[in-house]
Amino acid sequence: MNKMIVLTGSLFIASTANADYAGLYGELYTNDTFDRPAGFDTTYRVYALFDSPLNQLVGIGGDVDEPVTAWTSTSFYHHELGGDTEHNAAFDPMFEGLHYDTYWTIGSTDSGTDGPTGEFWNTGPHWTANTFLGDDGGWSRVPTDPVTFGVFDGTYYRVLIGNFTLANPVDGLPELEISTKIAWLPDGGPTVVDYDSIYLPSPGALALLGLAGLVGRRRR
Repeated sequence: MNKMIVLTGSLFIASTANADYAGLYGELYTNDTFDRPAGFDTTYRVYALFDSPLNQLVGIGGDVDEPVTAWTSTSFYHHELGGDTEHNAAFDPMFEGLHYDTYWTIGSTDSGTDGPTGEFWNTGPHWTANTFLGDDGGWSRVPTDPVTFGVFDGTYYRVLIGNFTLANPVDGLPELEISTKIAWLPDGGPTVVDYDSIYLPSPGALALLGLAGLVGRRRR
């Protein structure tokens, strides 16, 4: 199990255009190749954003003072084959709904051969129907893993940190709030740890057909 390093720091209110770590970003996700689980019509994918292709995401997680959390106004979808391990996309075509499993990750939709090490993933005691609370560890990847680098979206380089499929609300979109430590490597520099949160849907999400949020973070 890999523990996140706990350091002290001050509060920052918003990301700036020239910050190496540019905040968290969320979007609505669907893939017509795979059937959705009945009653779970909304999937949010959440990413860590960087402004340089040389920055790497090497860890996420939390502790008692700054836990990693996920909360939804409805409930999370967990596939019965999801287990307490990272998602394995190789099985998606064989099992209905597995593609939309709720899971944490660092940079990959598949566990691959060099998946993150850590303590908690898809299911287990850290999860309730609508809440995840992790205050005792997290996940990490080695810097040699290529998925620690962001994929360019036209503005930022983004690394996937989670896939969250939620039950339908009575109307509108379900709410999702994520908080986590972000451990990242600037090019040629030591590890930096930020604590960041995102709330979805963000203002204007329906009009834009996409979701994004940048909020305050603590840097150490």
